[in-house]
Amino acid sequence: MKVQLSIDNEDCEHYPFPDSNVLSRIFENEIASLWPQGIQKPEIVEISISTLTQSDMKEQNKMFRGIDSSTDALSFPMWENNGEFAPEMSCPMLLLGDILLCPEKISENAAAKLESKEYFEELCLVLAHSFLHLLCWDHGTEENETNMWRRQETIKSRIIGEQV
Repeated sequence: MKVQLSIDNEDCEHYPFPDSNVLSRIFENEIASLWPQGIQKPEIVEISISTLTQSDMKEQNKMFRGIDSSTDALSFPMWENNGEFAPEMSCPMLLLGDILLCPEKISENAAAKLESKEYFEELCLVLAHSFLHLLCWDHGTEENETNMWRRQETIKSRIIGEQV
């Protein structure tokens, strides 16, 4: 299985972004390990990632979540059915979903944390978190939150550790 990333970073190009080949490889490994049993894996999985300004993100957040403020990320999974990841049985190319990122908000959040994280570390955490949402992982219960936080930390560390 190959992961193709469609990345639009035009509006926020002065913010650093992980190497797309590294990100694709890590996402490929994660998808392979999390793929549901009994469902054939596609040859190609596509993920769309776009960066938005704070005003554009605020507009998207209001439209899709009814919240009139900017946020660091929004995820739009394509294959969610009653909270479960349910891709089509045999599909050679699978659009996994869209991730919208707001680098300005990610930067604000990184600076506001108690340990004052670097922007790039916070970005990698948000990417890992958003990616897991595309696979229908959620944090609505304490158990799900613990599992998601653990997995996103592993993914984040791999993204950071494999940068060239």
